[in-house]
Amino acid sequence: MSWSALAQAQQANGRSALPTDPMFQLGLDSGGCLVQATLNDVPLLRRKWAGFELTLPIDQWLQRGRNTLELRPMSGGKQGADAQACKASASIWVRGGSQPESANARLLTVTWPASSDVSKKSAVVGHLDVGKELPVWRWTTSDPIPATRATRTALRREYRLIWEAVRAKKVAGLLPAFAERNREMGAALRLAEGELERRAGTLQEHSMDPALEQVPLEPEDAELVVFANGRLAKLTRWDGSPMIAFSYKDGSGAVAFDIVFRRERGKWLISR
Repeated sequence: MSWSALAQAQQANGRSALPTDPMFQLGLDSGGCLVQATLNDVPLLRRKWAGFELTLPIDQWLQRGRNTLELRPMSGGKQGADAQACKASASIWVRGGSQPESANARLLTVTWPASSDVSKKSAVVGHLDVGKELPVWRWTTSDPIPATRATRTALRREYRLIWEAVRAKKVAGLLPAFAERNREMGAALRLAEGELERRAGTLQEHSMDPALEQVPLEPEDAELVVFANGRLAKLTRWDGSPMIAFSYKDGSGAVAFDIVFRRERGKWLISR
């Protein structure tokens, strides 16, 4: 089946007609809007400026069955009248794992505005069905996570353990906790075996870098973010930045590590 026929089949029957080793990407054109794009209730990005185009890998956020892509304009930093004036689009593309990007086929596109009457709409939504070509990521079958004070307290303990290990320069003891994340993200991004383990090890390297200092944890100001339809959670700082971070002592920048948890049988596990 040609790639154009593949895309036509997907659009015609709403089911996946995919290669056995598909790689998915999201293409986003903000078109002058401030936008928020989510896939299966996972925030993919939220830019604070308009007028950009980018492509993101999204295999790690897809699931077997129905997938939901949502594009929400936030022109001028607000929904409503300002958002009605902008235009933006988001597309899901696929190609075989051994194919170049030039072989991409577009499976789904959502466009804002979808029609001339947007007065009662705050987002546009599209759906994509995927079958057994996609692995079953562990987070998709995790226990539901309530957005409660108890969840926030429990995650504060998890981040505190990581932060204290970094401060003590004993990150090596933490690395087994990243095993699921490394395994699944490595598969999703088609990375060489061991590459994610090596990258996780940079947390130890940063903890020992004399040019860096660890950013205080400040758990009392942490914000709880539950997403992926209640299957994933994390804490962020007041400005949305990751809890585990380093800053350069000369003020030239910072390095942050975004750590996402899921819950299974009463245990918190690092998923992404």
